[in-house]
Amino acid sequence: MRTFSLALLCAMLMLGSYACSQNEDTSKTPEKISLEANTPPQASGSAQPPNVERGKPETSGAEKSAPETGKGASAAPAAGGAEKSAPDAGKKEEGKPDEGKAAAGKMQKTASGLQYQHLKVGTGASPTAASTVKVNYRGTLEDGTEFDSSYKHGGPIEFPLNGVIPGWTEGIQLMKVGGKIRLVIPGDLAYGPNPPPGSGIPPNATLIFEVELLDVK
Repeated sequence: MRTFSLALLCAMLMLGSYACSQNEDTSKTPEKISLEANTPPQASGSAQPPNVERGKPETSGAEKSAPETGKGASAAPAAGGAEKSAPDAGKKEEGKPDEGKAAAGKMQKTASGLQYQHLKVGTGASPTAASTVKVNYRGTLEDGTEFDSSYKHGGPIEFPLNGVIPGWTEGIQLMKVGGKIRLVIPGDLAYGPNPPPGSGIPPNATLIFEVELLDVK
């Protein structure tokens, strides 16, 4: 009987020991699962990226593409050209002549044979053949010899356009107040064979005038 009791006691001790061991295993399992759940999964078959090993954060795909975009922007000649053209345009505006000078052009010829060149286009009124005009002028021969000048007579003069040589009547009507013109007037539109005595103008001479139109009445 005593032997049976000892055997039963041993069996109970063994059973208690086994139960304790099972409890220990069970208590460890949730802890292990919990730790594994808190551990972030690693990409398959990859060690840590080189940037991480050097202590630098790994850039995302979007961030990696940013340098490519930057390179494209810095190498774009069109954008750079547009930015550089703005100051150039400003320089042109600064150095731009006034409207009249900008419109000055090459020598032109009318049906009558009169040649004219706008040295400065005015912005005021244009005269008619019946107008009285106020002008400054300088007249020369083709060789550059000056035969007359209002600047030497004390300043501007006024006269009716229908009372002067045909080349003036036609040419001054091409002007606007504030403008300056060069007229090359052939002999038949000037004094022809009968120039004013003592003027220094030969018969049938071509005359060249530079005229500033100051006023129209």
